[in-house]
Amino acid sequence: MMQIMSMMKFLITYGINFSSFVYMTSLMIPFIISIIIPFVTFIAIIFIYNKMITESEITVMASSGLSPWQIAKPAIKLSVWLTVAHLILNIWLVPLTQSMFYSTQWNLRYGLAHLKIQEAAFTKLADGWVVYVDNVSGQD
Repeated sequence: MMQIMSMMKFLITYGINFSSFVYMTSLMIPFIISIIIPFVTFIAIIFIYNKMITESEITVMASSGLSPWQIAKPAIKLSVWLTVAHLILNIWLVPLTQSMFYSTQWNLRYGLAHLKIQEAAFTKLADGWVVYVDNVSGQD
């Protein structure tokens, strides 16, 4: 939520259109998911097995001949699958989207200024805001 609030500030400050805001917010989703996956998995498994213990389902499964390994097997399979997904997210997808996010943010923050402001000319940015730039440095 803090990231989205800072993005809203960015949107308002630089006058970015809504589609760019949605695009930049969607670039943050893999990072947020990579943070949430371990916690959600842990909480879900603990919740389900606790529910099964309170309703005596674990006792019934153990009485019917299932070993503790067989009872824990679904949680272990889910954990392994989500660990692989988390690894793929953190090795490939999160760095890719983060670099795209920072590149897009830089282009929106500084690229628009180069498009609007012209050298040796008065440029009207908004009502009551006129800018005169004598020399623009840092251009290729």
